[in-house]
Amino acid sequence: MIELKNIFYSYSANSSENTVALKDINLKINKGEFIGIAGHTGSGKTTVAQILAGLINPSEGEIVVNGESFSDYKSAARALRQKVGIVFQYPEHQLFEETVYRDIAFGPKNKGLNEKEVDECVRKSASLAHLKEELFDKSPFELSGGQKRRVAIAGVLATEPEVLILDEPAAGLDPSGRARLLEELRRIREEGTTVILISHSMEDLAENVDRIILLGNGEKIKDASTSEVFQDVQSLENCSLEIPEITKIIKILNENGMNIPENIFTVEDACDAICKALEVSQ
Repeated sequence: MIELKNIFYSYSANSSENTVALKDINLKINKGEFIGIAGHTGSGKTTVAQILAGLINPSEGEIVVNGESFSDYKSAARALRQKVGIVFQYPEHQLFEETVYRDIAFGPKNKGLNEKEVDECVRKSASLAHLKEELFDKSPFELSGGQKRRVAIAGVLATEPEVLILDEPAAGLDPSGRARLLEELRRIREEGTTVILISHSMEDLAENVDRIILLGNGEKIKDASTSEVFQDVQSLENCSLEIPEITKIIKILNENGMNIPENIFTVEDACDAICKALEVSQ
């Protein structure tokens, strides 16, 4: 669907090593994937997301959208913006209308849809984002942090993107709010939208994504299945990241005499494996 080839990005026209944010990035985004992008602060995660969303242009490289290659970055950006929606790290900053309904309806109205089509789009997007219609007449600025995130997500979904990018969407949410948001993202993916989740949380990535792209100092360190990435401890350490806490617990249990597979990265899988090792039912 989308491919970045030999992408570089610099913050200045006369680039030096200190201003190059991305170096020779190559990656593919395929239809229907749930992808995680991870890396330390300053690794290039948000810059990659902004290029994928057509918000900034690379300094060098090639962008391919649905098999069509673009070296003209303005044309590439237009093609990307038709396919990709992005929810920023603080999505409440994306809200600006007087009511929740009008905020979600902004994108569909700009696409020239009639009133009935806009209404259908708003209600469908709100449902996907698990946003109650009773909030439609409220100001988005009166809502809780989790509700504001859902409004922002619904507003992006209302533009019917094929790819949804979320930059640290669970930041600042309490555990229950975080769990609900991630559940909603899984449901959105099941509806056919490609989802890209940028996160520092190895637990969030372990429990949700199929594939992880590791970035470090503007370079791609690894791009592989979630299981393969978490088994590559050296690459994670090179990116200043760690394996999920549950995986550390499994290692400790094995060091103390248990025999549990170490390629376990979620609490649910760990529970099943421990019960099996102890020969007890859940």
